[in-house]
Amino acid sequence: MLIYLVGIGPTYLVCFFASGAAILLWLAIQLEAQPSESTSRGLMHDMVEGVKFIRENEIYWVFICMTFFNSVFGMSYVIMMPVFARDVLHVGSQGFGFLQSAGGAGALAGVLLAAYLSHFRGKGLQAISGAVVFGVTLLLFALSGWFLLSLVAACALGMAGQFYMTTIHAILQMNLPNELRGRVMGIHGLAWELMPVGGFISGAIAEFAGAPVAVTFGGLLVGGMAFAVALTMPRIRRLQQ
Repeated sequence: MLIYLVGIGPTYLVCFFASGAAILLWLAIQLEAQPSESTSRGLMHDMVEGVKFIRENEIYWVFICMTFFNSVFGMSYVIMMPVFARDVLHVGSQGFGFLQSAGGAGALAGVLLAAYLSHFRGKGLQAISGAVVFGVTLLLFALSGWFLLSLVAACALGMAGQFYMTTIHAILQMNLPNELRGRVMGIHGLAWELMPVGGFISGAIAEFAGAPVAVTFGGLLVGGMAFAVALTMPRIRRLQQ
């Protein structure tokens, strides 16, 4: 909305001041020192121990893999969105701003939905369903040539993506032993931060086949991964928390 109302430059200034406010809020957090329950044997040993724990526990490696697929193949649509606004939908920077706004509104709705369903016991099915919806909606966004439909799809993408990633994050946090929490969540965070790799892949595909094909490819992989988990891993599908 800010891009539409005041332009791109002032919008970045607003983002700057908002980030500064967030830093001040983080600095105000007071944490009590917690005694360590385990003795570290070195960085490499701790990393290997974390990877071994993930490999031996289906819950963790499956959801970290789902996070990886979402980050690398699913979220590439965010990087491709300016191309859709300019070359597919022909709506320019203002239309791009509206697409971003729709995605942000959807993401906020997704967080609120995850909070509303926080007492819902079927967390595994919740995460898988969100991933399937996200993958299918990616296909809809990729194939849409109508701006209003793309706005609806962008909103749904923000909602589904935030909903199922928040659910996965909650599952990992609630089930991890305290002494391994930092290592496992660090690997989970690494999987999530690989979005630039997805941008490289989708950009290469878009260069030769177009942005819609690149986003369609991501949607098929994210949705296919979720369907594979649902069909072959009943323990994940039936996970309560």
